[in-house]
Amino acid sequence: FDIGTIALSAVGLAGWTFFPESIATGMLLVAAAIFNAVRLARWAGHRTLPDPLVLILHVAFAFVPLGLLLAGLAVFAPERIPAVSGIHAFAVGAIACMTLAVMARATLGHTGRDLKASRGTCAVFVAIVAAAVLRVA
Repeated sequence: FDIGTIALSAVGLAGWTFFPESIATGMLLVAAAIFNAVRLARWAGHRTLPDPLVLILHVAFAFVPLGLLLAGLAVFAPERIPAVSGIHAFAVGAIACMTLAVMARATLGHTGRDLKASRGTCAVFVAIVAAAVLRVA
């Protein structure tokens, strides 16, 4: 399932690169969004709620299916969904959130501290997710 989902995403994103206004591209992106959402749901993210260092990884990845969905829907309704919305979900949502999550976890691990997010770290996680949501909206 995972390999198929990644392949579908790659084909959809390649189509978005070369044929961004194609109906087929839009359909591929929406399908990839659905499969990635199912993939994320299979990871049992609700079990990460007690651990913000893991939860933020799931939240960051959630912006991938959102970005795919927005990019796909922008093909069908460009007057209502700007094409750039998908890019914002990928850039600010997935990439920025994931980068921050990995940096926070690596910093704690490489300095020998417990892998436990402080209140400050949690506040930064909330801020980056809020920034991503506001940027996409």
